[in-house]
Amino acid sequence: MANQTGGGQRSNAAAAVGSSGTDYYQLLGVPPTATTAEIKRAFRKKAKELHPDIPHNADRNGGTRANEQAMRTLLRAYETLLNARRRAEFDFFYTQTKRKVPSFNYRDWLKEQPDMQSKATLIFFDLFHHEETEAVELFLQLRTLHQGFSLRPYFNRGDFMDGCFVLAEELYFRDHYYEAFLLLEQIIREELKKDYFRHFFPEVLIFVRKLLREKIFYTLEDDVVLECCEASLDFGLNKTDQAEILKKMAEIYYRMGDLSTAAGCVEASLRMNPRIRGIAKLKKNYQEQLWR
Repeated sequence: MANQTGGGQRSNAAAAVGSSGTDYYQLLGVPPTATTAEIKRAFRKKAKELHPDIPHNADRNGGTRANEQAMRTLLRAYETLLNARRRAEFDFFYTQTKRKVPSFNYRDWLKEQPDMQSKATLIFFDLFHHEETEAVELFLQLRTLHQGFSLRPYFNRGDFMDGCFVLAEELYFRDHYYEAFLLLEQIIREELKKDYFRHFFPEVLIFVRKLLREKIFYTLEDDVVLECCEASLDFGLNKTDQAEILKKMAEIYYRMGDLSTAAGCVEASLRMNPRIRGIAKLKKNYQEQLWR
């Protein structure tokens, strides 16, 4: 699975659905709840029926050329559903696409509606229809105009988690790091209550780790960094990451003059990772300030 947080590239799953209208689950003959093993078995079975290199298939299903085309579509379906990130995009996009009425401009209709449900739906609709900038701008506008605005009340759990992960990526690409973190916090807490992303969840944690250690630590005000750090200690990150977060909290508390809290963070960081670099310097600073 490609890491989506290292640049602006996005999966082609949504575009593939939009161009072909193919239901990949139906094509493979599996339900939307199919496991990875079930998808692999279904693919192998279908591939035997279509593969152009199998001699007896040349006279079936419309001949070699038709089999080659069908095999390419089958491979696209298989690769999409086997990749948790692309499968999540496919699930959301295909569900939304099936709800539209042909010859009806759904986006224009949504833009004309004054209710919050329509505005929230427009954000996700734009997000999966190559209007990412508009989606981000509308989301930030609603966050500004309506204190405590959240997308959660307007979608079922799965659509909310899928859409918010993609929205968090787009916010990250546009340097809205705090808003991206808040969305990740919501979906992580949902996941910790009950599995949804499953084997994709480690990638969510990689994203939040990258966001914290490469962006938030160095770009936001101390009080906001502390808020993010404290929240992230409940995310189930590994001990090395937690140690770095605690070390960052110690640095901030030292700057704030709260030496006892800083010392507590230092000790907690050492318990997580006794070999963490830079901790000796922090402890020295603590001792020097204590004796002033």
